[in-house]
Amino acid sequence: MANKSRILLATLALAAVCACEQRPELVRPNLVFVTIDTLRADRLGCYGYFRDTSPVIDQLAGESILFERCLAPMATTYPSHLSLLTSTYPTENGALGNCGAGGEKFVPTERLRSLAQVLRTAGYRTAAFVSTVALKEYTGISAGFDVFDDPGPRERVAATTNAAVFEWLESLDDQNFFLWVHYFDPHAPYLPPTPFITSTKYAFDDRLAGYLAARKFRAPGSVPKRRTTRIKSANNLYDSEISYVDSQLGELLERLRARPQVWDRTVLVLLGDHGEGLGQHGEMRHGGIWQEQLHMPLMMRIPGQSSRRIDRLMSVADIVPTLMGLVELPGKETFLDQASGIDRLAEDPGDEFILSQESGAPWKKRPGGSGPRYVLTGREWNLIHDAGGDDLLFDRRTDPFELHDVRSEHPGVAEKLYGILQTRLELQKERRTVLQPAGPAPGKKLDPDTKEQLRSLGYIR
Repeated sequence: MANKSRILLATLALAAVCACEQRPELVRPNLVFVTIDTLRADRLGCYGYFRDTSPVIDQLAGESILFERCLAPMATTYPSHLSLLTSTYPTENGALGNCGAGGEKFVPTERLRSLAQVLRTAGYRTAAFVSTVALKEYTGISAGFDVFDDPGPRERVAATTNAAVFEWLESLDDQNFFLWVHYFDPHAPYLPPTPFITSTKYAFDDRLAGYLAARKFRAPGSVPKRRTTRIKSANNLYDSEISYVDSQLGELLERLRARPQVWDRTVLVLLGDHGEGLGQHGEMRHGGIWQEQLHMPLMMRIPGQSSRRIDRLMSVADIVPTLMGLVELPGKETFLDQASGIDRLAEDPGDEFILSQESGAPWKKRPGGSGPRYVLTGREWNLIHDAGGDDLLFDRRTDPFELHDVRSEHPGVAEKLYGILQTRLELQKERRTVLQPAGPAPGKKLDPDTKEQLRSLGYIR
């Protein structure tokens, strides 16, 4: 098994070297990350949705490299964002849930640093504007940011976050910058502003009924009539939230485009951090291992790069290494040296599977849960491994919504995928000791207000 781990590590290292050998045309660009919390890819027009929820995002997609199959390593806010900023997986960096719900505070070491730290060392101005308690400074994710603006005692809507961002943008000079903007609105509870909540644009109709039926959305629990009504309402309100945050993204893009000397040298990466259940597989929220909770949108708008769609599987941990194969960011070698993620646009990435895992909180609440579930996603097959129950195998070619377990029909496939999953997990555990050899420094206890905010969002009991 150790030999398998070394072979896999060598493969990943080779892919990283391939990324380093590319010669991007754009050197030291400005960098903007926009992350939209709880955004399912299949609820956007550019990913095939029939409702007009996302005209601004769809237009941006037409100017960008769009990745069709990007998966979160965990369908939870803090772990997914930490994977983005460090290019490592939860088992490697300790973020096995949100802080206070199974996840450890991020404590940088000599071998594990945030992209913000790397870029600030290289002379970039760095600023982050986040909209939820799950990403506040106590998590450690603020490392490397000169400005870290969080929502205070409660989550904030996109317009309020934008106001803080716009004030910071006015202070820009000729110095290169890295800006991270995080919007929270599609997250439950779904409370879109009045013009969006009162619109008849998202009334329940036959097309949405067909969408829900094809994926077998079902109510959790045993009160079908009342909870089925809740599913319809939740799906309509969720789409309204996306429409609202899409409009606010338009405001941000307008501010950036109004300064062509900045915009023409700015790379913009837009992504979700994970999806949402909304009743699919009987789960309303997220934190699980189904594809609708893991699959999120990803697009990179890069000056000088033509728009196109990429259908290769990739993880959130692959985003920065892939970007570094397209543009010349300072500190590239330092960052790639710690990265588990690889350049997914390399000629032969050499890795056809993505490993994701259940969040720290859900498995502890699940009856009989003896540990988190894992899913190995491939182009043709998905294997869900449950240490406390039966494994599940799905044929993506005929069953993209994971409705029919075929493990008993293909035991050889299941056995092979289980071996890959275990090898991958062992490698991640080995890298944990390399990246944080002394373990993370203890963080301060959560204050009562933060605990209550996490509890109100369903992250802790």
